[in-house]
Amino acid sequence: MRDSDGVTELGVGVIGAGWMGHVHARAYARLPHHYPELGVRPRLVAVADPVPAQLDDFAARFAPARRHADWRELLADPEVRAVSVTAPNALHREIGTAVAEAGRDLWIEKPVGLTADDARAVAEAVERAGVRAAVGFNYRTFPAVARARALLGEGAIGTPTHARCRLLTDYAAHPRAALSWRFTRRLGGGGVLGDLASHGVDLVRFLLGDLAAVVAETAVFTPRRPRTPRRAGWRTTTTSARCCAPRAASRSPSRPAGRRWASRTPTASRCTARGGCSPGTSAAPANWR
Repeated sequence: MRDSDGVTELGVGVIGAGWMGHVHARAYARLPHHYPELGVRPRLVAVADPVPAQLDDFAARFAPARRHADWRELLADPEVRAVSVTAPNALHREIGTAVAEAGRDLWIEKPVGLTADDARAVAEAVERAGVRAAVGFNYRTFPAVARARALLGEGAIGTPTHARCRLLTDYAAHPRAALSWRFTRRLGGGGVLGDLASHGVDLVRFLLGDLAAVVAETAVFTPRRPRTPRRAGWRTTTTSARCCAPRAASRSPSRPAGRRWASRTPTASRCTARGGCSPGTSAAPANWR
């Protein structure tokens, strides 16, 4: 639909009203400010989130036309033509494929899924549906990266044979930050490797192409975190005989009284559970903002 100025209006929806959903809503609102000549103006039509407090906060800030507790209702809205998926990682495959199958253009946050198979499933759904899709590798758009790619393309520094990637961030650095779904393998996937290191991998491939070999070191710097009470929220459709909630650790004088703590060992391939989920049930993220 075009307005009186000949600008096409694009109805957008956001699935996931947490902090990343806020980032996407702000970006849509600011797009005409940065690209006034674009000829397309996003309009926030709807938001979906199963947590009422999240919906209320999002609506107060960004005033979407409609809000839904079920993301499937958002996809049924004929005014929504493009969708941002900012839900927990464990739901990216299910929601991402559904967005494509509904014929909506897709912007999905990384990681696209918990595994490579998850990412391939979303990519294949996009290809079958013939919709547009993008993953949240936003560092590609930085002017410095564009300049670096131009210099490399011109051969200004010769032929690179090695690249070192170092990302400096304080994300989740505070040792008393609560244990959330992002720190569990079943709901978060690869943790910091998927959330942050994936940006580094994408930048290297964007600038230099495919890699022949990768050398890396990993470590867990904060093996224990306080646990927060589980609350209603997103749920996965898969089942597991083991819950992802780590084992409660014994208190020490340095930890605040009245808070439960959980631990993960650096070498553990999966977290352990005690008194968490019963076999065959799905775990809901306790805190996924």
